[in-house]
Amino acid sequence: TDLSQDTFEHVHTLSLHWHLGKKLGEVVRVIDRGISACDTLMKYGVLYLVPAMGECITVVVLFFTVFDVWSVGVLVFSCLAAYAVLTYKLTMWRKRFRASMNKKDNRWHDRITDSLVNFETVKYFTNEEYEKERFNQAVKGYQKFSVSVQASLSVLNISQQVIVNGCL
Repeated sequence: TDLSQDTFEHVHTLSLHWHLGKKLGEVVRVIDRGISACDTLMKYGVLYLVPAMGECITVVVLFFTVFDVWSVGVLVFSCLAAYAVLTYKLTMWRKRFRASMNKKDNRWHDRITDSLVNFETVKYFTNEEYEKERFNQAVKGYQKFSVSVQASLSVLNISQQVIVNGCL
């Protein structure tokens, strides 16, 4: 909430020159994505990841100390480490697809917003067809990378399941 408010205030403090040369669709999309990213980071990082790591460490310690089954503890710890490393590596690989998709997402939102904000200019110069073509190209670019993001997510999920099932 604080970050979104600070960003909103910052945009209002920028110069008139910046506002005249802005790409409204892209600015709104980047702000929206930033707020969503902070929300996701807090949700997954604090509410899911930290408690899950604590639980995993507790289970490994219990296998070592209470049950005196060091082999199971080592197996669980090894599988968790492999899972974490694989997840990190594949997430970094997927990051390039996501970055490209975000750029294309910005582009099509920028096209539609600027075209509609400047509706009178588009009508005056009879550029509806030109704007439609620019918008269609931007959406096609977004869809291409959106499919890549989903396909790479499948690779990540299948790889994680292989490690989990192998551990079991």
